[in-house]
Amino acid sequence: MKSPENKGLKRLSECEVCRDCPIFSLREGRSIIHVRVSGRKCQQIKIDGELDEIVPRRCDWAIRDYQNGECLFVELKGSDFFHAVTQIEKTIFWFKDNITPFCLAKNAYVVMSGKIVPADNSRRKFAIQRFFKSHNCVLQAKRAGCSVNF
Repeated sequence: MKSPENKGLKRLSECEVCRDCPIFSLREGRSIIHVRVSGRKCQQIKIDGELDEIVPRRCDWAIRDYQNGECLFVELKGSDFFHAVTQIEKTIFWFKDNITPFCLAKNAYVVMSGKIVPADNSRRKFAIQRFFKSHNCVLQAKRAGCSVNF
């Protein structure tokens, strides 16, 4: 009988899309982000909706560089920034525990399609700083439709 970890890794491989294209477009509902990966061989991993029973409270997407193991995590969200951060953190912890070789979290994006409340700016800045201290990973809030480099 296989352990839950083996089941998780098998399911993860079923969610991967390997491509040599320069841009990945990650979409959910009306939120989208374009990730430029020029010169890298990357795998695109759909997490939310694919690995629900294995990665609880997970983010939507991950992009992993095959050569150095660096990962970019994306949560496409309406307007709840803090819930999105929790989802990304849960996914990073799961990846650290289950992916071999280890995935090095380098960037994380919360892509917001809804209203961004200005009153939350100081709380958001504090959460971004705490996230970096905890994961050594840059977290940014972006508007839907943006482009980023990886």
